This record gives sequence, C-alpha cells and structure tokens, in this order.
Amino acid sequence: MPEAIAQCSQVLEASPDDYAANVLLGRALVLSGDAAAAVPKLKKASALQPNLPEPHTLLADAYVKLGQKTEAERERAEAESLGRGDEE
Repeated sequence: MPEAIAQCSQVLEASPDDYAANVLLGRALVLSGDAAAAVPKLKKASALQPNLPEPHTLLADAYVKLGQKTEAERERAEAESLGRGDEE
C-alpha cells in the first residue's frame, strides 16, 4: 500500500486534477487507515467527475471510519443516486 500511495502522490504533484490518481490515492489512504487524509483527495475526485459514484462511495467509507455518520449517509445516498442513473 505505501508504494501505491507514493506513486499516486507523485502523479498528483505533476497533475493535481488527475481523477484516477485522486480516486486511487483516496482508496489507498482509506485502506491504510488514514481516512482523514483520504477525504480531500476524494472530494477533489468527486468535483472532477461529479456524475461518477465511486468517489462518493469511498468518501462514505472514509466518513464511517472517522465516525462522521451524517456525512457518510449523505455520500452513500449520492453514490446510490448516481449509480441508479448509470443503469437507466
């Protein structure tokens, strides 16, 4: 996991608006136990691609780990809403 974090961080130094790198770094940070550091990366990803559910799902996971239930529920609902839109 540390290697993925380092690689994504390096990509983001050169291209801070790289959606995939923000999502991957956010996911890696959540999985490594650093949910607080993941939140800004995942918020950035959701701003870059507002119609995709993945960053919202990961944000919900991060907020759960941070004990922020209201924010987690909001992000989970947004992810579900966006997911349903993809199926139509």
